[in-house]
Amino acid sequence: MMAEPYSNPIEIYFSVGLIYCVLIFFATQTMSALERRLRTPVLELEIERHKFKMRDSN
Repeated sequence: MMAEPYSNPIEIYFSVGLIYCVLIFFATQTMSALERRLRTPVLELEIERHKFKMRDSN
């Protein structure tokens, strides 16, 4: 175990954290694009109807 005295765990944690953030960013972008493509118009109409109903009740 010659490398152990020379290792720096902070660099490893930082690298893993950076890789994790990059992966999460790309996963979020991919899921957002997929969500936009597979959007259900009926659900959007229901949300708009609910907003209209809430506005009229005030």
